[in-house]
Amino acid sequence: LQDRKRRDATRIWFRPGAPWGLDPKTGDFNLWQGWALAPDPRGSWKRLLSHVHEVIADGDETVARYVLDWMAYGIQQPATLPETAIVLIGGEGTGKGMLLNSLGKLYGRHFMHLVQKSQLVGNFNDHHKDKLL
Repeated sequence: LQDRKRRDATRIWFRPGAPWGLDPKTGDFNLWQGWALAPDPRGSWKRLLSHVHEVIADGDETVARYVLDWMAYGIQQPATLPETAIVLIGGEGTGKGMLLNSLGKLYGRHFMHLVQKSQLVGNFNDHHKDKLL
């Protein structure tokens, strides 16, 4: 506690878009570490787009558009809560996790794949402190 190099924060918060770490002006420490992946102009997401249309939305263009818009909003506006959540229900091995795990690679440490209700509403919630998805 006596070390002159010791860092001390007045608040710890999660503010996407703001720089990670200690703000020397306010003393606030931000847990947001940014996106885990950078854009790659050589990349293609045709397979994931097809997966959304054919598997997640089961060919329903309205549902597919909603899912894609929801995904885009989370990336374009990470500091604004979307006020909705998408719940995918289906048998094991139907492809629900493929979509979220693929999207989760972009979110990096700010992503958590929940498979049990207790992971969301259980007695402990420390693992949610820096999650967006």
